Amino acid sequence: MFTRLQLLLILLVFTTGCTQKTGNVPEGEPDTPYATDTETWKETGPGLNALLASTNKSFQRNTPPAVSSDSVLLKAWKGETVHAQLVVWSKDLNTPLKVECKAPGKNATINPEIRIVRYVLSDSFLNGCGWRDKDTIPATISPDRLENTQQFQINEMETRPVWLSFSIPQDCTPGIYNFIPTITGESDTVELQLSIEVLDKTLPPPGEWHFHLDLWQNPYAVARYYDVQLWSQEHWDLLEPLLKKLASAGQKCISTTLNDKPWGGQTFDPFGSMITWIKDDQGKWSYDYSVFDQYVNFAMDCGITEQINCYTMVPWGNQFRYYSEDSTAWVDIKAVPGSPEYIELWKPFLIDFREHLRDMGWIDIATIAMDERKEEDMRKIISMVREFAPELKITLAGNILQPDIDKDLYDLSIALGLDPGRDLVRQRVESGKPTTFYTCCSKPEHPNNFTFSPPADNTYIGWYAAAWGYSGFLRWAYNSWVENPAYDSRFRTWPSGDTYLVYPDNESSVRFEKLIEGIRDFEKIRILKEELSMDPSMKAAGLEKELEGFLNSLHYSRLKERPSAEFVTEGQNLLYRIATR
Repeated sequence: MFTRLQLLLILLVFTTGCTQKTGNVPEGEPDTPYATDTETWKETGPGLNALLASTNKSFQRNTPPAVSSDSVLLKAWKGETVHAQLVVWSKDLNTPLKVECKAPGKNATINPEIRIVRYVLSDSFLNGCGWRDKDTIPATISPDRLENTQQFQINEMETRPVWLSFSIPQDCTPGIYNFIPTITGESDTVELQLSIEVLDKTLPPPGEWHFHLDLWQNPYAVARYYDVQLWSQEHWDLLEPLLKKLASAGQKCISTTLNDKPWGGQTFDPFGSMITWIKDDQGKWSYDYSVFDQYVNFAMDCGITEQINCYTMVPWGNQFRYYSEDSTAWVDIKAVPGSPEYIELWKPFLIDFREHLRDMGWIDIATIAMDERKEEDMRKIISMVREFAPELKITLAGNILQPDIDKDLYDLSIALGLDPGRDLVRQRVESGKPTTFYTCCSKPEHPNNFTFSPPADNTYIGWYAAAWGYSGFLRWAYNSWVENPAYDSRFRTWPSGDTYLVYPDNESSVRFEKLIEGIRDFEKIRILKEELSMDPSMKAAGLEKELEGFLNSLHYSRLKERPSAEFVTEGQNLLYRIATR
C-alpha cells in the first residue's frame, strides 16, 4: 500500500510533472539556409587561414572574415576570465582540425579553455512579441552555442570561430603572459600570437559580486529534454552543472513555483508546482513542501543563496490547481484576486507558508514574486500579504511605477524602456531594495539577448546597470529550452533565443559569456569608483569626472546611432586607464 505522501508524489509526476515528448528532431549543426556567394571567396588564399579577433564580432559561416589580425593583447584583472576568438576559414579544404593553445613558461598558471562556436537556426526581431510561423519567416544562422570540444571539421568556403577563454587566478602575478593558439590539420599548421596583460587589480569571486543577477531557471525543461523522471536522481544530476554555471555568473535568486503553470503554457515546457496543495473532505488545507524544500536546498548547495522568489499569487488566467481528497482527483479552479474564492484559497496558504519558511530558516530571504501583473491586482496582493504574512517580502517584474505600490516592493525589476529616472532608482537602491531592469521579446531591440543580437549588446547591459544606478539585471529565461535548442533557437511567439541563454550538456553561449563580461565590468566600475573617491590627487578627480560623464552619456536609445561594441570598448579602455593610473 502507498502512504499518503507517496500517492501524492505519484499523482504529481503524472499530472503537473508530465513532460512533453520531443519526437524526431534533427541532430548536429544546421545547414546554412541560404546560398553561398562564391564571389566573396575569390580573394581568399588556398589552404588554412586563421586570425584572432574580438569577441564583439560575429562571423558568418559561409563568408570569409573581413578583418585581419594575427596577434591580440587582452587586459585582465586577477580573478577575471577574458576571451578572444580564433577564426579559421578555408575556400578549398575539407578536413578535420584540432585547436590548441600552448602556454610556455610561467603561463602554466593560466589554463586556456577552448570551445568551438556552433551555429543555430535563428530569425530576426521583426515586431518583437507575436506569433511566428517558421515556414513563412526567413531563417538565418547565428554563431552562439559553445561546444566543449577542441576538434571540428572545416569544409570548403566555410568560416569557423573558436572561443578562447582565460581564467586568471586571484593569486596570479601581474605581468604579460604569452600564448600560441595553434590550428593543426592533416597538412597545415597555423600558429598565432596572443598576450594577456594581468593588472595588479583583483576581482572578488562571483559569490561576492554586488550585481543582482536574476535569471529564471526552468527545471521542467531539463526533465523533458533528457527524458528523465521529474525530481529523480537523474534529474538532479542534470540540474547540478546548470545551476553551478549560473552561480558562477553571480546569480542571486532561486526561481520556485507555488502553483501549477504560473505562466500558463507560454513556454515549450510549462512550469509545474513545487508545492502540492491538498484539501481534505472537511475542507481543511494542507501543503506538501517536499519538492520546494529539496529544490531550494539543492540550489543553495550549488551556490545560489541570497533570495528565493516564489511564483506566483496571480498566475496567467487566474487558474489554480489542488488535490481533493474528497474526490481523489485534481481540481482546477479560477479565482480572481480579491474575490471570496481567492481569499479562501490564499489566506490559509500564506499563514502556513510563512510558518514553514520560518522553520526552514528562509523567512528573511523568501519573496512572493509577481510578473507583469495589473495595478489593481498588485494592490490586492500587497494587502493580503501584509495582513496574513507580513514578514514576507514582495517582488515584481513589470511596468508599474506607482508610489503606493513601489514602496511595498522589496525587489522591483523595471522593463527597459520605461525610464524611471536615476533618482527613483538611486532612492530604492540606497534604501537596500534590489532594483533591476529587464529585457524581453519586445523591450527593446537593442540591447537584448537574442541569438542574432550583436554580442556586445549583452556586455552593454552591465554598463547600463552601472550608468543608471541599477542593482543589476533580470531575464525571464535562463534555460526555458525550445524543442531542440542546440539546433534551432526559434520559438513560436518570440525572437530566437528569447527563451534561453545556455544550452544542454552544460554548454554555454556567446550571449551568456558576454553578459558575464558586462557584470564583471559593473564590479570593476564599483571598485574603481570607490578607489577614486578616496584618492585626493588631481588625476583621480579628473578620471572620476570622466567616468561619470561617460556613464551619464549611456542610454539604450543611442544604440540606434552607434553600436553597443563601440560604447563597450570605449568604457573598457577608460577602466584600463583608471586601473593603471
